[in-house]
Amino acid sequence: MRIKDLIYLVAKNWWEIYSHPESLLAQIFKGVYFPKVSLVKAKKGWRPSYAWSSIWSTKWVFERGGRWKIGDGRQVDVRRDNWLPHGSPIIYSEDLLVELNINNVSDLLLSQGRMWNRELVEHVFCPNTALQILSLPLSVHGGVADSLFWTGSIDGVYSSKLGYSFIKDHDARSQTSASLAVSPLPANLWKKIWKSNAIPRCKELAWRAFCSLLPVRDSLWRRGVEVDPTCPLCGEENEIVSHLWLNCPMSKCFWFAYSLGLRLDSFSSLPEFLLQFLADADADDGAISRWLSASYALWEARNKVIFQDRPFSCDVVLQRAFQLELVDDPTSTPFHPAIEQAVSWCRPPQGLFKVNVDGSWRSDSTSGLGMAARNHEGLILAAAADVVERTSSALETEALALRWSIGLAISLGFRRVCLETDCLKLFQLWKKPPDGRNYLATILNDCFQYCRSFDFISLSFVRRPGNTVADYLARHASSFAGCVWIEEVPPEVETFVTADILASMPPV
Repeated sequence: MRIKDLIYLVAKNWWEIYSHPESLLAQIFKGVYFPKVSLVKAKKGWRPSYAWSSIWSTKWVFERGGRWKIGDGRQVDVRRDNWLPHGSPIIYSEDLLVELNINNVSDLLLSQGRMWNRELVEHVFCPNTALQILSLPLSVHGGVADSLFWTGSIDGVYSSKLGYSFIKDHDARSQTSASLAVSPLPANLWKKIWKSNAIPRCKELAWRAFCSLLPVRDSLWRRGVEVDPTCPLCGEENEIVSHLWLNCPMSKCFWFAYSLGLRLDSFSSLPEFLLQFLADADADDGAISRWLSASYALWEARNKVIFQDRPFSCDVVLQRAFQLELVDDPTSTPFHPAIEQAVSWCRPPQGLFKVNVDGSWRSDSTSGLGMAARNHEGLILAAAADVVERTSSALETEALALRWSIGLAISLGFRRVCLETDCLKLFQLWKKPPDGRNYLATILNDCFQYCRSFDFISLSFVRRPGNTVADYLARHASSFAGCVWIEEVPPEVETFVTADILASMPPV
């Protein structure tokens, strides 16, 4: 093999060699072409060629953008490798690691890598690091090897396009801007907004809101305009952009009732929300266009309250948002009361048990899980709620809720089950599971292994109004942590159960 062919092969398969050092390809390069030094740990050398210098100079991209997924923990060094979501571990004392003989992550695991040794983790690491470690989801079946995954993709698989975007975002973050109007939002996320089907004025409003360029009352008051700075909708706090979009009780009611069913309690600013929302949403699934249309409808309703003295009505704003969606996409369905009935909870066929699942993500605290199982008459057979350590994303929380609910269904003796979730992305991954390497793939693989215990199992997507019981249990899981109810639910949930039974009654 010629030298230039070897260099080309290394460059083409760099990520495969880096993420799977135990693979045949990596062993060939390590044992034949690089007999003394692994390619991952190779040095630049003296007077390197231009090709090798180019390959070696990109090593930092994979070291910073890639992260180890913990399987059995045998390949991951506790101190040197990148395996935690938020930086390197903070250890109380290095002597503890030597004294307790802790070298690899496997030394922190119990039951053949199926659970963390909580007592040991909390003894060795500081509270913040211990929380990060305990929040990493492990396979409940064990036998999973460690692997590197790319943190910037849903399935954890690296591509040159993602690497290029990572480098651009890194360069953008390293440069300081003197202008306050320059947005810190990465360019690839802005492209999702500009390429959406929303009408131009909705896109412009989102940009002005993100850059704090809207004439909200608090901003006008600070600039010397004689105006009441309080919010015209609720009158409780000063009207700033983040309050109007995220914290105002009236806008919260609207966002929850809207088809996206957004929960905004965990976000402190609009840029923080947009970064998470745009990173999770796909440009072609319509979610971005709907959010832009809804934002414009909310701003329009706010202006009518101020300048036309019209009362704020959630139903009116919802209708206006659906009208703007119809302008964005001629194929979308206009608002009609029958639509709300169509997305309510439906009874399963006789002989099947319907299990509704939901997860409530909190970026700064524990996340909640909720589950409700009912028969063909709508009667509650079982319900449960629990909490998990701080998870990395809403999608991961929804996947954990699904795995937890399937495990409960097996324990309760259900063998013919139809599952329902209000997370569209999770439903899409269930239908076409990716060949992923991250924690999300581990959780889904556990779910598929659980499915072998059922005679029949399916997963369906339902809108938020059809998942109210599980949603309530997930959002209030901190009050019901670890509770399982058999043939009953908490008193505050009975209203939702009764409403579902009445809405699902067959016509006379």
